[in-house]
This record gives sequence, structure tokens and C-alpha cells, in this order.
Amino acid sequence: MIANHLWQSTLVALAAGVLTVALRRNRAAVRYWVWFAASMKFLVPFAALGSVGARLHLDRWSAAAPRSSDFDVVLDLVAHPFATPVVPRPLEAAAAPLGATAALAWVLLAVWACGSIAVLATWMRRWVRLRSDLRRCRAVERGREVDILRRVEGQAGGNGRTALAFSSAAHEPCVWGITNPILRWPQSLSARLSDAQIAAIVAHELAHVRRRDNLTAAAHTVVQALWWWHPIVWWLGGRLVAERELACDADVIHRGNDRRVYAESILKTCAFCVQPGPVWAAGVAGSDLQRRIEAIMRNRPEHLLGRSKKLLVAACAIAVVAMPIAAGARRAPRAAVPSHAERAAAGPAFASASITPNTSGAPNPRGLGFPRGGQFFAENVSLRDLIRAVYGHEFLAPGRIVGGPDWVDTERYDVRAQAHGDPIPDERQSMVRTLLADRFKLVLHTEQRAFRGYSLTASGALGSRLRASSAICPEPGAPPPPPPAPGMVINLCGVSRGRDSLSGEGATMWQLALLLERELGRAAVDRTGLDGRFDFTLDWSSAIRPAADLTQQTENRHRAIASALQEQLGLTILPATVDVDVLVIDSAARPPGL
Repeated sequence: MIANHLWQSTLVALAAGVLTVALRRNRAAVRYWVWFAASMKFLVPFAALGSVGARLHLDRWSAAAPRSSDFDVVLDLVAHPFATPVVPRPLEAAAAPLGATAALAWVLLAVWACGSIAVLATWMRRWVRLRSDLRRCRAVERGREVDILRRVEGQAGGNGRTALAFSSAAHEPCVWGITNPILRWPQSLSARLSDAQIAAIVAHELAHVRRRDNLTAAAHTVVQALWWWHPIVWWLGGRLVAERELACDADVIHRGNDRRVYAESILKTCAFCVQPGPVWAAGVAGSDLQRRIEAIMRNRPEHLLGRSKKLLVAACAIAVVAMPIAAGARRAPRAAVPSHAERAAAGPAFASASITPNTSGAPNPRGLGFPRGGQFFAENVSLRDLIRAVYGHEFLAPGRIVGGPDWVDTERYDVRAQAHGDPIPDERQSMVRTLLADRFKLVLHTEQRAFRGYSLTASGALGSRLRASSAICPEPGAPPPPPPAPGMVINLCGVSRGRDSLSGEGATMWQLALLLERELGRAAVDRTGLDGRFDFTLDWSSAIRPAADLTQQTENRHRAIASALQEQLGLTILPATVDVDVLVIDSAARPPGL
């Protein structure tokens, strides 16, 4: 998660750099806020905006949008760029203790924390030093400098709340504080400056006050403390200081101060100073002095944002905010399955049904299906088996049905039901859903979740064992069965799965991805861009190498599948973070009397 957040924030910072290049002839204040927004992105992960999208409940849009579109690919690259290793560890191995890896993570976390503490300690030491210096300063309520301060403040529409304090040290003038600003003024500097030059310096400092530059500087200090090891963060800090000084310089000139007088006042102040002001105290001598003097004397007005630039800035802002919200909306619970009461009232139901415990102790289901005559039977099945059988092919793979109490998997049942007439397949499945809602008080909802898995892509020309099909795959006459026992062959609407092989006739890439998901034990999505139906045969039995243990055997099997996909079908299976639909069991109860 941290890696993804850093990637996103770095991407936003680089985009801000490109945007400021486009705005180089416009006001420095605009560029400053672009840089500041990029800085604040390091404090706001896209996941926070994604949670906003998840709460918008854009069910209609989310359900209608394609799930394997280019838009999804872009969202995946932006939100989850870091994929798993090429051959992921099996679930059993992944759950094992991390050992040395965990120890290294703790060491890195400790180094990170020490660095953050060191950065904060440095800033605090400077803050305490400035605070101590201000206590030694003498508050001034009348005199030449105060008169100039009040006059300039009045011309700028201020309320006279900025205090003036004389310092005996040879520091540059600076403003300290956020809510009650204090202008620290070196007393001996006044003798070197004319009234017009003092007024120009004061106007610069008051511009910092109006812009709340001390507040934004403190905010970026937090960013630097958190991400002290990231060079982009320090680069952002330099750009913020440079643009804020240019923005204040532009404000001084805009308020009618003479360019030459102002430039001379800056040079005299810099010659007077022996050290610059601290980061939390905005001063007049900061940033690139040569660039500032050139900008002041150039006499070239800064352009206001035209319509095209306004649209550009607005588009960038909308993209940064809208993309994570859209991603969150697409992962939000979509089209929640109605409650058991609503389904029982609205959906078709069996005329009669019985559910009894199965105590045979057999490890696998003995059968499940819809014989002719409106019957339904299931023998030695768990509640999760029943859910998997009637909620679609996409929920057959491991991990696609989550939640629920332990007995949902461990307790077995026999089910017999009879419908009026001979309903069509869709009605049969709806009847079983109604039965589960009524007898098991089952409440579910569908949502998208991000998994570390695979994406199936087309790497070029199709392989010799993958070709367009002229067949039309008929709709299945019955729901899919529960997961098979090892070595058992099953059929899924145009595709078949053997021990070390897959084949399909009139099959879609979506169906192939689902079967690969079951073989690999991880979520897999179709991103081939291949529409239509295909005939294929995929066999990796000859490519499996002997292994010494279960972990190596699993890795060898995954490599064999990936190699066979490339050589036989011309397809590539790549590790990726993918968004897939899952069924979430909100609640379930044992049937009454059992």
C-alpha cells in the first residue's frame, strides 16, 4: 500500500512539474498552488478518495461499465502498479511466518521513524531558536517603520493586526506566526534604506501574511518529515519557496511599488543579512536571488489564465480527484442481492422442498442438479457449495465467496425440491436462491475487491491451438456443479477442464480466464481484447518438472501453464493486482430444527 501511495504521489508531482511548465508565463501564485497540491498529495492517499467513491453507491454506472476495458487497465496501473512475483507462493506458504523478511521490515520501519524524528527535531530546533530570538526582540508601536507598516497595510486592505518587533541581530526581515503574525525587523537595517525601500520590503512581508505562507510551509514540513528519504519531496520544497517568493514579488509590483526601488531594497537587505530566515518564517531574501531580480526588472506583465489554461488546470484537478473516486466506485458493493424476505416475496419458489443433514462423512459432494420435471437435488453439499452452484460461473474459483460462519463449509446437507411445471434454467437458479434465503436466512451482496493475481493478455499472433470458432455456445441447461474432486473432469459452457489440460469449443476469453483462475489459485481477468468465441486446446502435462516438495511442485505447475499459454495459444499470463467480483455472505443461519 505504501509503495502504491508513493507511486501515485510521485506521479502527481511529476505531472505538476509538466503543468507548471505550461504555466511558466502565467502568475507565480498559480504555479505555487499547483506545487502545494502536489505536496499535499503525499498526505492524502488515493485510497481515501476511493472510499468516497465507494460511499457514492454508483451501482448503475458501476454495473453497466465494462470490467476489462482500457479504463480498468489505466486505473490498475495508477492505483496498483506493483505486481506480485511471476510465480506467487501457494496460499499455504504465503500464510507461513515471514521470518527474516519480517525482521527486515521492522528494521526499515525503525530507520524510517528515526529519520522522521531527526527531521522534526531539526525543524523544532530552528523554531525554538526563532522563538527565543523573538523574545529578545523589542515590540514597537510607533516610529518610522510602524508608520510605513500601517500605511502599506491599509493600502492592501489589511486590518492592522501585524505587529512589529525590532531585532538587534543582522537577520533578514521576516514574518513569524500564522494567526497573530509578527514582523521581525532588524533595527539597524532602516538606516540603509529609504522610506520607499522600506515600504517595498514591508509590502513583500505582508504578501506572505495574506497568502498564509507560514501555514503552507508548516504543512510541507510535515510532508518532509514523513517522507524524508524521497528526493521528490525536497524538490517540491524548493519549488514552493521559489514560487512563493516570485508570487510575493509580483504582488509588490502589482500594488504600485517602483521596480528599481524594490530590486535595490532586496539587494541591500541581502548585503545586510548574515544568515537567511527559517523555513517557518517567510522572508524577503529567500529563493533564487538572480532569478527574482531579473523577474522584477523585466517589466513583463504576468499573463492571467486564459480559457485554454483554465480548462487545462481544471482537467488536471478533476482527473486527480475523479480517477480514485471512480476506482472506489467500481470496487464498491454493486447491486446488492436482495434480502431473504424480499426474495421470498418477489422471486419464484419451489412448490415443496426439504433440507436434511448429511452425516455420511464423505469429503466431497455426491451430486447436484436439475433433473427433468422441475426437480432439484443436492446430496452431501455445504451451504457454500449451494451458493457457488446458483450464483454464476465467476464465483466458482477459490476466494470468490467470502464471509460467513464456519459451519457454512463444514456442515453437509441433502436437498430435495419440486417446482410446478418445468421451469427454464434461469428460473431454476432463482428458485434455489429463494430457497436458500428462506431456509438459511441467507443475505449476500456482490462487491469488487482487489486481489494479487493475474491478467490474461494477447502477446501478438494467436497460437496454433487457438482459432476463431464458428460454433455458437448454447446456454447451459443446468447450473455449474461444485468444485470437482482431484482429477475429475467438469464441463463449463463450451470449456472443459482436465487434470493438466483445458479445452474449449465456442468459448470466450472470459471463460478461459476463469478456468486459469482455478488452476493458478489466484484471481485472473481477461485483458486480451479478443472478442467473440474461440476453439482451443491447452495441455501442459509434458512441461511439468519433478519437484521435491509441494511448494516447488506448485511453482513448476504455474510455470508450465504460463509456458503452454505462450507457445500453444499465443497468450501471456502476467502478475497484476486485479479487481474481481466476490460474493460476500452478510449473514446465514442453520435451517430451523436442524
